[in-house]
Amino acid sequence: LGEKFVAYFKAFCSSTELHRLSRPAPRTSGLDRLSNDLNELGIVGGNIRAFTDGWRRIHPFDFVPSSVDIIISTAQKVLFQSNKGENEKMPIATGVLCKSGAIAGKNETKVQRVFAQRKVILCCGAIESPILLMKSGCGPVSKLRKIDQLNNGKELKCGDVIIANEYIGTNLQDHWVKRAEAKVPERYSYPLLYPRILGYKHRFQDIAVGFGKLQLAGKNLISIATATCKNPGQIVFHEGKLQPKLSVGPNDVETYEKCFAELKRSLGGIGIQLIEKKKPFSPNWHLSCTLSIGTCVDDNLKLIGAENLYCSDVSVLKNIIPMNTQIVSYFIPYALVSAEE
Repeated sequence: LGEKFVAYFKAFCSSTELHRLSRPAPRTSGLDRLSNDLNELGIVGGNIRAFTDGWRRIHPFDFVPSSVDIIISTAQKVLFQSNKGENEKMPIATGVLCKSGAIAGKNETKVQRVFAQRKVILCCGAIESPILLMKSGCGPVSKLRKIDQLNNGKELKCGDVIIANEYIGTNLQDHWVKRAEAKVPERYSYPLLYPRILGYKHRFQDIAVGFGKLQLAGKNLISIATATCKNPGQIVFHEGKLQPKLSVGPNDVETYEKCFAELKRSLGGIGIQLIEKKKPFSPNWHLSCTLSIGTCVDDNLKLIGAENLYCSDVSVLKNIIPMNTQIVSYFIPYALVSAEE
């Protein structure tokens, strides 16, 4: 995101909100011994705090509830009006078009316009945020014209191009993950250690290693994921719909295989045997970067070419972060509101 956000991130990491969502990670002598041995091999990581089981149900804006006037769960279109003032050519986002049932507390299905008193803030994720913009007339011109053709003049007709930006919906990134069986020696007190290391993560070169509680078919499994994405995808039309397209590239495979081979040798030196599962890569559902800062949003997270429209999810990342994206998905709306204050 850039240097501007460093101070916000430091404040976020020390805030009471972060502690509210987490708990101290339990320690054992085996865990400490394993951590020290891994760090000596250059496999650096740690888990000072672990998220509680309920974190998946928390919306990022739970951090800053006072900043949200109304929560729309599913919008169909962002509404714009021409700016007649100083920036005559820059459209202003005024609200959204949605069904009444999408508004918290209502069950109606009537389509209506909901207007914002302050800002319109997208927080739909790396797939739905750019798709919503495209349906609203913002994005690559070729795709906007295609939306017009498919809608054939119906309610969601895109109309004139509002913002032409070829980068919207591109640069889609994810981590690619595989599993391996880990045979851990008794000196790490594995029977006592294993139930207590859920979420214990390490970074080794260009891969991330998760010593997690993954009991599948009676095997002690660890997850190993690429820490970068060398073959970004994009939002494309497929079977008449806007959908993500992202494939494992040869550079991703080469990076993974090289790092895994070195990781296997290093862990073998402290007695941990890795047996890789012979299965294809699977997505890790850490999708990011489709509205990247610098090309789609500015350093205030405002959509370039529009007034009053911001994005506060992991779409705005330039590159996917090397570990789990959850903490960053909470940080981004925190930073957006902090910057306003």
